[in-house]
Amino acid sequence: MHHNSKQLQQLQLSATNIPPSLSGCTISPAVSSPSCNPPIPSKCSSSPNNSSTSLPKIARPECDNSQPSLTAIAGQFFSPAEPTNLKLIHVSARSHLFLQFLRSNLCRLHINTRRILDIHYSDRNLVSFPIHIDYKTELRLQLNKFNITVRDDFYPLDPSIIRDAILVNEPIDCKAQHAREKFLHRICATLQRFRASIYDAIVNLFVQSDLIDLEDLASYDLTSPASTAQEISLTMYRLRG
Repeated sequence: MHHNSKQLQQLQLSATNIPPSLSGCTISPAVSSPSCNPPIPSKCSSSPNNSSTSLPKIARPECDNSQPSLTAIAGQFFSPAEPTNLKLIHVSARSHLFLQFLRSNLCRLHINTRRILDIHYSDRNLVSFPIHIDYKTELRLQLNKFNITVRDDFYPLDPSIIRDAILVNEPIDCKAQHAREKFLHRICATLQRFRASIYDAIVNLFVQSDLIDLEDLASYDLTSPASTAQEISLTMYRLRG
């Protein structure tokens, strides 16, 4: 009995010693009271400075590519009305090159090919470029940069370039005429691809350089896309008048 009375006194003392801050809080094993757990602040709490509308995107300034390119400058040089502004340049080639490979190789050397008419001489490994005289210096410098020789001494109608065994013992005049015919035969296929203005300019260049004759050219009966018989007759009158 004495032992039981001591346990009752200890239980009464433990009940009276509960802190006042926890006296009104009931604890459940599963759910905690909201009055005892402070609310966790949200990460996306709204503030008066934040609005639902997004900020406008700032456009990036575009790069200014208005500097004139070599192609644009070369496009202003060509003048079909002034065929004397064209120049024929001959360049050595080590091997036979098809025209598509030739243009591709020139582009790799950073040479503009839009204003170049290429004529290939497979026998002598030469390539001829009719170009505008204002582009001649730049072209020569670019070729020299890659150790490509410009043949200023080459003449397409030189009788010595004829290697036909049948003409070995023929006179010089006969070989010269044969060289002229060969030159005309090479360029006729190329001339058919040009527009009228370019066609007339190239023909005038060759005629004024005494490389072809208009009467011989007429004998090939070329059907240029835009050159008519009237335009050819006017060209002949302009050159011979």
